[in-house]
Amino acid sequence: MFFVVDRVRMCRMINLTRDDRSKPKQDTDVPFFRIEAQGEQLRLTGRNVEAVIPATVYEAGVLFLRVTLFRRLLATMAENPTIAIQVTSEGLHFGDTKSLWDVGDMLLYVDPAQAPPVHPAESQSQPPSMKGTANPPPEKSSAKAPCSPTWIHSANLNVGG
Repeated sequence: MFFVVDRVRMCRMINLTRDDRSKPKQDTDVPFFRIEAQGEQLRLTGRNVEAVIPATVYEAGVLFLRVTLFRRLLATMAENPTIAIQVTSEGLHFGDTKSLWDVGDMLLYVDPAQAPPVHPAESQSQPPSMKGTANPPPEKSSAKAPCSPTWIHSANLNVGG
């Protein structure tokens, strides 16, 4: 897997899609993050949100990793407008940084068609996804207040594609 992408745009999309927002979730058991490079795009997938950004893809692939460490390493490369990321048998390489396989708990699929939508370790333990479902808050009274929102009950919003 090898691609070049706008670093700032990638960091913004990771911030939108990541699942490690609270301190307790920034430990070793943070959910896996899925990065798919294929065609001319990069698909970043958390548990509930997915983002697609343009990229120059030289070698396609799907990488699963713990996003907290990856996000922190990307932040150290603030002076670079674009970043080349390559995944080899040695690990993850970007800029002058190399992360070994066991550090980020990484898993690579060189053929995106063979890659599962979630990491195999999480596919059995993950609770049913709420992806794309909007649930209204409990109603306190039957009278509608002026300018109150109209809620969509159990609508399939198809957020993740």
